[in-house]
Amino acid sequence: MRMKSNQLAHLIKKRRSELKISQRSLNSMMGWSNVNGQTICNIERGLQQLPPRMINKLSCAIMVSRDEIVDLMISDYKYNLMNEIVK
Repeated sequence: MRMKSNQLAHLIKKRRSELKISQRSLNSMMGWSNVNGQTICNIERGLQQLPPRMINKLSCAIMVSRDEIVDLMISDYKYNLMNEIVK
């Protein structure tokens, strides 16, 4: 089984840690209603993708440029797509 690329997930987790923001707090900052931070947790674990419409909110919340987030999303997608093609 090949590993999935989760560069965006690692960036989110790293920035949350640097900014001392809990998953629950980031979840709230993103406007998601599940109070336990489950959506952010799932994104960080690679179980769920960041909806493209949320890029701006995430960019502001973790103080990372939109371009960097988009670049990581594209890079993750390409990596995972290439691994599927090779199977």
